[in-house]
Amino acid sequence: MRRSIIALALIICTGTSAVSQELIETKLTETPAGTVADVYEMVFDRKSGRFCRLKWNNDKTKVSVVDNETNSEEANYISPMHVRFLSNGKHVAFGDNYGSDYSTSNSILIVGGQTVLKSDFIDWTTSYVNSKDEVVFSRKQGDKYFLTKFSESRGAEDSVPYDEIKAAFRINPDANMEGDEYVNEENLFYDKEGKRVFIALENGKAFILNENKAVETPYSDIDYTSLCYDNNGTLCFIAKENGKLFEPGRGCFVVRGDKRMSEFDFAYPPLYFDRQNSVYYMIADSTGEYTFNYDIVRDNDRLGGDKSNREMYNSGISEIRFNENGELIYVASKIEKNEIESSEYVPLSYMIDKKGRHFLGYSIRPIEWNGKGEALYAAQESLTAGNSDLFLWKSGRKEKINKQRYDDIYGYGYTKSGGIYYLGLISDTTGGTYKSTTDFVMDGKKIGSYSFLSYQSLGDSVYAMAHSPSGDYAFVAEEQLNDTTYGNAVFMNGTKLPFPETASGGPGYFRSVYSLFYAVSGEMFYLAVTKPGEDYTMDLKEVFVNNRSLGKIYNSVSAISYDPSANEVSFIASRGNEVFDVKLRF
Repeated sequence: MRRSIIALALIICTGTSAVSQELIETKLTETPAGTVADVYEMVFDRKSGRFCRLKWNNDKTKVSVVDNETNSEEANYISPMHVRFLSNGKHVAFGDNYGSDYSTSNSILIVGGQTVLKSDFIDWTTSYVNSKDEVVFSRKQGDKYFLTKFSESRGAEDSVPYDEIKAAFRINPDANMEGDEYVNEENLFYDKEGKRVFIALENGKAFILNENKAVETPYSDIDYTSLCYDNNGTLCFIAKENGKLFEPGRGCFVVRGDKRMSEFDFAYPPLYFDRQNSVYYMIADSTGEYTFNYDIVRDNDRLGGDKSNREMYNSGISEIRFNENGELIYVASKIEKNEIESSEYVPLSYMIDKKGRHFLGYSIRPIEWNGKGEALYAAQESLTAGNSDLFLWKSGRKEKINKQRYDDIYGYGYTKSGGIYYLGLISDTTGGTYKSTTDFVMDGKKIGSYSFLSYQSLGDSVYAMAHSPSGDYAFVAEEQLNDTTYGNAVFMNGTKLPFPETASGGPGYFRSVYSLFYAVSGEMFYLAVTKPGEDYTMDLKEVFVNNRSLGKIYNSVSAISYDPSANEVSFIASRGNEVFDVKLRF
């Protein structure tokens, strides 16, 4: 008998706040008595109300997926991140059993606790459940790959065999993505029918697949990370006509509809389109063993000119974008030998625009762009500098931001008002031991010095400080409490907030603070560890609003979600062996 859902609602006032918060706990399930539930090994389907979790054996070598009614076959590994649910509430999970030499694995498909399919390998990272309640995935059996659909009524249905199948996804231009393990759901590529797309290779031919059909192309390989539509809705991708994409020799080109463009040794995604619908992309020519020269191509023509007069960039091209006038700008880098350390080579970077190239610095850090098209970055000014400075590139020139010398500037960005903040590291080895402090500087004013600032996160956003709708700001900094103990403190507008009197026990300081943010109604939310445990599942975590505890303690808490339209926070949390769906309305 499935356990009944118990709803428990608590309305807790914040005391000094004029706004009260409603904290709602809905009990989902519980683990065996005497255990502590770990929400990171649990999956909840809000649509059906069903729940499942991973259950490890005593020596943590085997794991199964269980719910209140079923217990699956054990495997060496099952990922809770890729558990899905059918419309009837049954869970879908994938398990891997590694071979003795770790060169192969035997994968299993689990539906509702039952193993319904075994294969040499299943690419569960890009699997999905379609609108017909079919589980769709690519798998390998023997030497061949299949695009497989599994339904409870018909079992497994395989496509024709292929030599290789890869799910198509688009590389995010603002992130470094290498390999399927970094693919997010929103990056997977869909065709105009709304179907997921796969690239398959068979007998020297490339095919574009979805779950219902396969289209043969005249190409031998297609870059499965390059597919996209241009401004007119024409399908574009990078392909090769003879051999694999990254085999030596020329032959990579961009395909746009039924037209192919100039060939180069290598061409790289993503593809970019300007207002006139011209396509831009990075290419590389081989200049020797493991050495390349990179350039940008517009349609068929490289922008760097021919070999006799073009600049050589052997360390890559990045930050490709268009300014407010629709003009192309990008960063090009090359390696220069460090004469100070003869064994070291240092990358130096240039900003390239229609006026030419402009020196940015050595060992440049990631660029933060603002809405005006200005670039904020840290870099060494020279090979002999020995430290990083902060620069702002705007109006065709760079401006040094920091007035004081720092050994490193490891964090920087823009404030809500459009100003600049940065974190400057000062190292001290004079006493024979390494010590460091971090200056937090905002709009040219030093806010304070700390061990370091603890970055916060919400969803895909990671930030050093949070901003309120009214212009307040808050951040979390580490404090050294004694020779061996460190804690976190919350600062608002540069002033340290007192440790909340409403916190439930503990040592009187925060071991850590995370997910600090401001709601659209102005409340400051954060989670904090108020009493450390033997491991993360034994930590006591509390919810705070406006620096007051809402009176609930949890052992483990899932990723925090915030819906600004509903002004609501939600997460899954455990207290002892009980698991709750938690909602907080401001």
